[in-house]
Amino acid sequence: MYEKGSLENTGEGFRFCFLNTMTPVRISGMRDVLLEVDGDRYPVERVRMALGGRPVTLEPGAPGEMVEFGKGTRLSVDVLGDGLEAGRHTIKISFITNEYGGATLKVVDAIPGGKPPSLVGR
Repeated sequence: MYEKGSLENTGEGFRFCFLNTMTPVRISGMRDVLLEVDGDRYPVERVRMALGGRPVTLEPGAPGEMVEFGKGTRLSVDVLGDGLEAGRHTIKISFITNEYGGATLKVVDAIPGGKPPSLVGR
């Protein structure tokens, strides 16, 4: 589940997070990661993911270490480059896990200083 309010600028770009509030799962990596923010696509080379502080492999075919996405564990997504302007942003991320197949998630959050995120349409 997306962690509302987690979108923030960092010294190297920006970050957002997901928090597992359900059943624990184990994954060994992700592939075919596609990330768009406000319709702008970001290359996977600029995306870093960590699950409970441990890096998640994003390269296709690369053998990743098995990591558990336990209940209460945070998956952080760091995007290298420029930060985002203050205000609302639409984030869309698609990926395929080696164990569970594909998923696409679309959320709206805000960088502080702009309008608060809307709950309409959820």
